[in-house]
Amino acid sequence: RVTIDALLTAKQHLTGALEGGLDPRAKKPSWSGRVQSVALTGPSAFTLTAPATLIASADLVELGQARLTGEWGEATFEVTRWTPRTLDLKGSSPRLAVWYTARALRLPEVRRSDLVMAADWDVHSGETFDGRASLKRLSGDLRVGDPVLALGLEEVTATLEAVRGRVE
Repeated sequence: RVTIDALLTAKQHLTGALEGGLDPRAKKPSWSGRVQSVALTGPSAFTLTAPATLIASADLVELGQARLTGEWGEATFEVTRWTPRTLDLKGSSPRLAVWYTARALRLPEVRRSDLVMAADWDVHSGETFDGRASLKRLSGDLRVGDPVLALGLEEVTATLEAVRGRVE
């Protein structure tokens, strides 16, 4: 069991716990177990809602299904897998508050926005880059500038598709 208790900045604190061990049958060192908990406080705060499996070796890092929640919304990571030659990411966010995301990215010009988006992604990077990612407005508006100006957003949909490295 490994526990993490780290002060990242004056305003951010990370805690977590991993449980597992080395696989005695593996030819190379390979750790297999679970991420029992992860929590970040401060700006961009989040919590892992339930334990997630984790495999880690020089040839593979794979996180099982994981769900994070915070003031900014929630995100489910269905597939998170890295090998020396590939990266696979698949997940969704049914609710993502733009204001909290902007705060985490230190974009003060949108701090009065109440725009809420949904997102999903399914991407593979290897010899080529393939996949899809989309964003869709659920509610609210984007407010920018000084004086603050509401953009009047009623519908926002953005979709990126990549096939063999060509993005549309």
